[in-house]
Amino acid sequence: MGFVNLATGEEQNISAPELITIAPEVPHRLRFEGPLRCRIDSFRQLDGDSTMPTPGTVVRDEVRQSFERCEAAGDFAQKFYDIFLNSSTEIGPYFAQTDFEKQRWLLRATVYMMVARDVSDIHMREAVDRIGESHSRAKLAVLPRLYELWLDSICEVVRSMDPEWADELEDHWRLHLRPGMQIIMSAY
Repeated sequence: MGFVNLATGEEQNISAPELITIAPEVPHRLRFEGPLRCRIDSFRQLDGDSTMPTPGTVVRDEVRQSFERCEAAGDFAQKFYDIFLNSSTEIGPYFAQTDFEKQRWLLRATVYMMVARDVSDIHMREAVDRIGESHSRAKLAVLPRLYELWLDSICEVVRSMDPEWADELEDHWRLHLRPGMQIIMSAY
């Protein structure tokens, strides 16, 4: 793959596992030769005024507080697996040899990380990349289409457990979990 800076005419060849950062104001073009698989992530710089929340901050806080209310109300992870495992006959075989005590702990830790951090956070990104690798075609081979069932199941659990549930809150959960979920899916 090639990167062409249209302002300077400079060209740069890129191959795996190289990463490049392209500033938003740089006019550019990407050149592809042959079959290609790549991932493009878009981020924005934080505002210089630290008192002004960036988009997603309010949603993140609201979703994190919702998760904490669910955890306080009962066993979030157990209810999740009761719903998720019954959401499709395709799900059960992935969990045939699972230690559910460990799995419930992993789910709570993963969901908390995803609601407490933004996908642009380097630690969050490293964690979802590791999850993606473990769920990839080469390892667990979790089919990408099943992640929507995962997200639907999360929202169903929150709807049943959060005493402050509102339809708008579901939109916020989906908005906040989807970027990490998509990174995991892209590793397939």
